Amino acid sequence: MRGITMQNYYQSLGIYPDDTSNKSEKQLRSAAGSGDIESIRDLGIRLMIEGQRWLKEAAEQGDLIAMEAYGQLLIAMGQKKQGKKWIKIVANKVDKTKCTEQMRKLGEVLLRIGLKEQGWEWLEEAADLGDIGTMKYLGEQFIHQGNTRRGKKWLEKAIGLGDIEAMKMLGRHCIQIDDRNLPSEKGLEWLRMAAQLGDIEAMKILGKYLFTGSAVKVVRFEKEGKRWLRKAAELGDVEAMKTLGENLVIGGAVKKDAVEGKKWLVKVAERGDIDARENLGEYLINGIFLKKDIEEGKKWLLKAAEDGSEVAKRELALRLFFVEEDKDGEGRKWLEKAAETGEILSMGLLGNELLEAGEKEAGMKWLKEAYRRITAGFFPFGRRYGQYLLFEKEGYKDHELMSARINAENGKMALKRDAHLGDIESMRILGQVYMEQGDEEEGNKWARLAELFEKIKFIVEEDKKSKK
Repeated sequence: MRGITMQNYYQSLGIYPDDTSNKSEKQLRSAAGSGDIESIRDLGIRLMIEGQRWLKEAAEQGDLIAMEAYGQLLIAMGQKKQGKKWIKIVANKVDKTKCTEQMRKLGEVLLRIGLKEQGWEWLEEAADLGDIGTMKYLGEQFIHQGNTRRGKKWLEKAIGLGDIEAMKMLGRHCIQIDDRNLPSEKGLEWLRMAAQLGDIEAMKILGKYLFTGSAVKVVRFEKEGKRWLRKAAELGDVEAMKTLGENLVIGGAVKKDAVEGKKWLVKVAERGDIDARENLGEYLINGIFLKKDIEEGKKWLLKAAEDGSEVAKRELALRLFFVEEDKDGEGRKWLEKAAETGEILSMGLLGNELLEAGEKEAGMKWLKEAYRRITAGFFPFGRRYGQYLLFEKEGYKDHELMSARINAENGKMALKRDAHLGDIESMRILGQVYMEQGDEEEGNKWARLAELFEKIKFIVEEDKKSKK
């Protein structure tokens, strides 16, 4: 075959790249990397000439993608007759009744190398021949580009052939985009259809949207959502178990059912999920959201801490070292591990312990670092929000599902967030709240921590003054 070369093509434009042969590719790359414009140009030309040679060789050996790309390249250089010849060979070689997968791959490659028009042609031809994978690919691509009408058309064609994955794809897009072509109500219908056909993922997605109202344009139907989530959970979907468990334990937007919620969280934790282990341990050991059970809480915290959870290390340190005063065994071990993660309360506790043991230099190091973190632009949002939930319950008078108990639990969690950032006032309030609720152990813990951090604050500030 006679065809124009890339070198001839550039010469026809008045560019003579022959002199680039005087430099090695390595030299050209080095000069181009330094910003030399001629080297950048010459390197580009050389690589295109070299690329054309390899592309031609692959085409001559029968590679369909190379044939198509080489043909399109020749057309771009003005050699329409030679280019169309290669493209015609490709069209004749592709058995359109059997090779839809090959056509799809060819289309995808052409899109990647910038020959978009030709790529879309191959893809749509494969889709027209009934290739469901290509229909879904086209649907996704068009929707991502903002052409929701065209994307919807291809996904609906795949659905018409019974493809459940296309139902889920279109359902999610309708809910997330919610435009004239993709209304959210229709998205729920597609997800329901997939769920009714037994698809576990569809059950989970549909359940989450309906149960929690997590999609902005989706009206919450708690009972139906709970039913789909429970079905997916019973079929072994871990994410459905977690969503169901957490929401039932915490309550708030949904009706609280701590017994069923804990059951699902335990199932997830038993499967090794670190978040479920961490949350179960924290809830149980502090008596927040779940009935207080220190031994069971310690069991789950230990598992989570061994998996690397910083929250679990912190909670174990506070419990074992500070409350149970296990200062030589497990308590000390987890205190040190928690302090090493940068957890402020553990750093303060460890620093104070070392100071009292006569290790002034090491103790002050931890105390100063804890103090630095406390004062590094801290804003007590959790304290304010926690106080609101605990002491201004009338603010929730229009929220029928938010009981005073749920407010109190969420209020304590909000206060804890700031207490763990070293906010002394949050520690004091937590101490008072637990005392009022009859949990003297937790109340004393937070009251003592507030006193300790007042002491730490004084020690560090006095140390600063003495060095001025």
